Amino acid sequence: MNRRSSTPEKLSLGVNIAWNTVGSLVYVVCNWLITVLVVVLGSDLSASGDLALAMSVGNVVATIVLFKVRPVQVSDLEERFSQADYVGFRFVSIAIAALFVSGYILLTIRPGSYVPVCLYVLFKMVDSFVDVYHGVDQRNDHLDYPGISQILRGVLMVVAFSFGLFLFHSLNLAIFLMAVISFLVVATYDHSRASRFCDVSPSFTPVKMCQLLKTCFPGFIASLLCTMVVSFARQEYGSEYGSELLGIYAAVATPTVIVQAVAGYIYAPLLVPIARAVREGKHGDVARFICKYLALLLVIVISAVVLFGIFGETALSIVYGDHIARYHQLFTPIIVATGSTAGMMFLQDVLVVYRKYFHAAFASGLSLALCAVVVRPLLVSFGMNGISFSITLAYCMGIGVSGMSLLLGGRSHLQSEE
Repeated sequence: MNRRSSTPEKLSLGVNIAWNTVGSLVYVVCNWLITVLVVVLGSDLSASGDLALAMSVGNVVATIVLFKVRPVQVSDLEERFSQADYVGFRFVSIAIAALFVSGYILLTIRPGSYVPVCLYVLFKMVDSFVDVYHGVDQRNDHLDYPGISQILRGVLMVVAFSFGLFLFHSLNLAIFLMAVISFLVVATYDHSRASRFCDVSPSFTPVKMCQLLKTCFPGFIASLLCTMVVSFARQEYGSEYGSELLGIYAAVATPTVIVQAVAGYIYAPLLVPIARAVREGKHGDVARFICKYLALLLVIVISAVVLFGIFGETALSIVYGDHIARYHQLFTPIIVATGSTAGMMFLQDVLVVYRKYFHAAFASGLSLALCAVVVRPLLVSFGMNGISFSITLAYCMGIGVSGMSLLLGGRSHLQSEE
């Protein structure tokens, strides 16, 4: 009762979008700075390649830890599960991720990269855990808390990484310090903010954990397959041409992630309104949301292509030097690939809100299968650009299949789950 009476007033949708976007942009920029620092402060480009490889594996691990719970959590308007259930399930998904990544690293990563990859996996587990607290904040229309958290973690993460790399010349120590800093912010700031709305102590009721596993598993498979498209393309290039060249691609690609960040974090606050529209049967409103978002995404991609085309080479030269700047022609394909990634992620989340998990998994599976077929021929024909081309082709197919599923689906499946 006391918690209810002291619950902060809800923020408007516009304020929530602003906080979410600003916080996310700061965090993305800080992640980009890390890839810059590893090139500038590292002893050679192999450190950048190891970090890029670790990030690719970390993205897969983050997908497992997240387990596609956030769209289910924020659209659970019937409160089939308590927030404590969602927190408890996050520990379960971390355990699943730990088991999976152990075999994945042994089978796909060369021994010399084990340590940085494992340390970055630890960081991503901490970094992904906080998403469940942010889901609580979003359910209560307070995305200012996640925004502040991302700013804090981003800035402190850069400081910690710089400390380990500059003073000790150790990529491993730099990544470990990132994990420690993230844990401290999550354990203090994020936990206390989420606790203002409800009890966020983890609950491990076996029945609820099994139900959540069953509910989220198809969406998780869809998300995992979707994420693996980028990881697969990059790892194929890295295994064929080496960590140093992969590091160059990663150095050029990282600034363009801002496109996906802007696109992704603009739509994230819309998931609750979309869920309400779905529940009320207002499918026309959902269609308008989708069309407006995809149109906005197209504008963002075109604007980014123009801006990076004008300033990209100069920016790379200032940040990295001429040895990286001469690869500026990679920008346009990377931006298009990043935009297609954002579009695919958005439609995947809408499918989850509609509870069309298997449709999402089918679209993602087709995307990954297409990537596996075309990546090597494209790498041979286009070199580094082959990574971007394979990602774009794969996600464009996924966007088409996801769009058809939403267009033909019509009715929500939410009532069938009650």
